[in-house]
Amino acid sequence: MASCTTTMMEQWKGQIAQGHDINVHTEFQNLTADIIARTAFGSSYLEGKQVFEMQRQQQVLMNKTFTTVYIPGMRYFKKIYLTHTYIKMY
Repeated sequence: MASCTTTMMEQWKGQIAQGHDINVHTEFQNLTADIIARTAFGSSYLEGKQVFEMQRQQQVLMNKTFTTVYIPGMRYFKKIYLTHTYIKMY
């Protein structure tokens, strides 16, 4: 963890010296991925970058799947409920 963080901080120093802005959110995502990769697999984030990118894409697809669950016939329940409520009101 310390070596990954030290490397990141040295890169930041170089970017700051050149006057570049730092996207901290992305940098911390990369730091976390690098620490996980070195701890679990013995390699750096850059070596397994494609795997981490595929995991991010999988997370996006899973979120879309969970928010768009299709239940057959569900579109009719709303019509039945509204019709039933309308009849009770009058």
